[in-house]
Amino acid sequence: SVIRDCMFGKCTFCRYNGPELSFSKMSITKSVDEYENLIINHGVKEIFDDSGVWYRGSDARKFANGIIKRGLNKKNCYFGFNTRFEYLDEETIKLLAEANFRFVLLGYEAADNETLKKLNKGYQVQHVEKCLKWLTKYGLHPHLTIMVGYYWQTKAQLDLTVKEVKNIMIRGLARTLQVTLCTPLDFTPYHQECIDKKVLLSKEYDDHDMSKLIVKTPIDHSYYYKAVKDMYSIAFHPLYILRQISFLLKF
Repeated sequence: SVIRDCMFGKCTFCRYNGPELSFSKMSITKSVDEYENLIINHGVKEIFDDSGVWYRGSDARKFANGIIKRGLNKKNCYFGFNTRFEYLDEETIKLLAEANFRFVLLGYEAADNETLKKLNKGYQVQHVEKCLKWLTKYGLHPHLTIMVGYYWQTKAQLDLTVKEVKNIMIRGLARTLQVTLCTPLDFTPYHQECIDKKVLLSKEYDDHDMSKLIVKTPIDHSYYYKAVKDMYSIAFHPLYILRQISFLLKF
């Protein structure tokens, strides 16, 4: 991780949040030095940076240019990172592609602006498609992370998320996804909200492991579990399978 914790630090469900939030950033030169050491001296073929949110703007472009200037993009090593919607413009994405970046993880969370606002995600759903189109246009591989089971999530909101995720995947705007149950992690604003609103169903620490929903919801928990299966079932859709075969042949 080139960045300790997260430079955004406002998402209510995340531990990179709160009054004690702190983050630090490694220098671009030192970061590129580390990549060069891994590639040249250790033969590494893929590097994923798991910073809460990776470089953006001029920092991201400077990093990419450093990789290109040293010829590290010609060493058959691929790079990946975590980012946020609205953090990278088309110019930056194009440059990252030239530097051999491929895997890009983005927190999608939900397909309705009400949920995104409550989670304090800092972006709106209307900006999602534009970003995904830029990423796929230049050969990067978007990976979406989605959550279900917020204590306010209605059947309509849940169905919309399932519908939009399937639409994105079938159209090839993202290559892979992961779906989890939203669990109120301790010492997060979302956890405190659940306590204040008396929707938390368990105080057992071992229950906070994302294996089941532990908050009261507007609809039965079974709907959320089914939604998870529905989104993962995209892997069996003929168009999705054809896109994966096409990708593998091209890659």
